[in-house]
Amino acid sequence: MTQVSEFVATVLLLTSSFILVWAIYRLRERRASIAKLESFGDYSGTAKDPDSL
Repeated sequence: MTQVSEFVATVLLLTSSFILVWAIYRLRERRASIAKLESFGDYSGTAKDPDSL
């Protein structure tokens, strides 16, 4: 019985750490895409400063 609960605890730990890493990755990805959008202005081709690229 202790082996089963140990296995369950390991699986839960791995799952929670994976979810945490995935959430951090998604947050950084979203922040990077927001920064990219801000630096390029909008999609209509009116970048704020094209020479700064």
